[in-house]
Parts: sequence; C-alpha cells; structure tokens
Amino acid sequence: MNPIGTGKVTLWQASSILRLIHKTPGITRAELSAALGINKSVTTNITARLAEAGWIMGGGERTRSVPLVINPKRLNVAGVLI
Repeated sequence: MNPIGTGKVTLWQASSILRLIHKTPGITRAELSAALGINKSVTTNITARLAEAGWIMGGGERTRSVPLVINPKRLNVAGVLI
C-alpha cells in the first residue's frame, strides 16, 4: 500500500475528503463522491486508505452506506486544522 500523498492518492484528494467528513460527520462514500465530483471507486480507495491509516472510522468496509467519521484521537495527534 502506498502512503497517503504518494502514488494514485494525492494529498489534495485526501484532505478534501477529510475536510468534508469533518464538516459532515456520518457522510457516506456515495455522498462524498457526489459532493466532490470524484468517481465512486476513487472515493472508496481513498477512504479505505484513510481508514487503514487511522484517520477515519467506518471506511474499511466496502459498502456505500457506511457512515464515515473522523477519528478524534488521530485528528488531535495531527495538530492540523482541516
């Protein structure tokens, strides 16, 4: 697996998704795709990587209806305003 920001997942894509999940807790991958204009498969891959890295919770499952939320422990460690 490539870390976030290398390969096919850009920092812009990951930060856009994190920002929208932070502003809209419980948003689904289908809603993320529609809001950002990103292909659903791309959104699924990015959220899976963010879940593996511990940034979000609920992104490891591959179904569209799973609500996504920011991992509050990881957000505090990052020290970055998203």
